[in-house]
Amino acid sequence: SEIIEPIVQALTTLDPEAQAYFEQNGEWLRKMMLETHMSIQAHLQEIPASRRYLVTSHDAFNYFTRAYLATPQERKEGTWQQRFEAPEGLAPDGQLGAYDIQQIVQHLAAFDIHVIFPESNVSRDSLKKILHACQQRGFTVHIAQQVLYGDAMGAEGSGAHTYLKMMRHNADVLMINWRGD
Repeated sequence: SEIIEPIVQALTTLDPEAQAYFEQNGEWLRKMMLETHMSIQAHLQEIPASRRYLVTSHDAFNYFTRAYLATPQERKEGTWQQRFEAPEGLAPDGQLGAYDIQQIVQHLAAFDIHVIFPESNVSRDSLKKILHACQQRGFTVHIAQQVLYGDAMGAEGSGAHTYLKMMRHNADVLMINWRGD
């Protein structure tokens, strides 16, 4: 929501006569963003902390983990990072090595995580490698059927075609999978 004011100012500079309109819409957007934030936080905190761990294709979900999955104590101490892992964050070129895969598998086992989440615009290849490594070790993990949207919103009709709908979609996907895990 920090970007709203600079956008309102820039639009007002371009069209000073519409300042009230821009300010009104900026306030509406700020309100909607706060309501969405508070709603997602409340819903995700209903899931026991022992289940609120996220392993996804890419490291775009650090912000989401800190804001919605971590406990207040973890945010305060800066230990919230343990709740998130992403193979693409380890190997951005998509070429996961044996060590990278082992690191993710150990994380999954250590925190008893049984679902990993694909992202809409990231290849599932790294997740499939991790899934295979888990299967070889007798640890059951599955890839969620629905994708998360991180760096890109969904197409019209996806339920994630605006920023606020994308955020709600991601929270809903997590809730469904963690409750049904």
